[in-house]
Amino acid sequence: HVGDSRAYRYRRAELKLLTRDHSWVHEQVTAGFLTEDAARTHPLKNVVTQALGGSSEPSVDVLETAIEDGDIYLLCSDGLNSMLTDDEIDHLMSLGGSLEAMCSRLIDAANERGGNDNISVVLLKTHRVAPQGS
Repeated sequence: HVGDSRAYRYRRAELKLLTRDHSWVHEQVTAGFLTEDAARTHPLKNVVTQALGGSSEPSVDVLETAIEDGDIYLLCSDGLNSMLTDDEIDHLMSLGGSLEAMCSRLIDAANERGGNDNISVVLLKTHRVAPQGS
């Protein structure tokens, strides 16, 4: 991944952030200069340090992870996670329902908080496929 869009995995009722933001503010949080709460409202929160389409080649992060039956993967733009905390996203996903209902719930909640940016949400659910001949 590159930039400040995120990927999460929801497994066994637990949300886990799989990516790290390529942003100035995230670098300050990692270095201990800013708290997560301060980062949410910092005036430079939208300054990305890696992006596609810039003048230089970005450094792309690659993650390999095991996939389990029933995992739900959430891909979202910063319009979602800048309006909702990870705990709030976790709670909204824990309410269950169809993937479409979960997407709507997440987007609606972000819009209710102000929806200050474009909100893109993609949910993918894994299903075990029986081997051929079974």
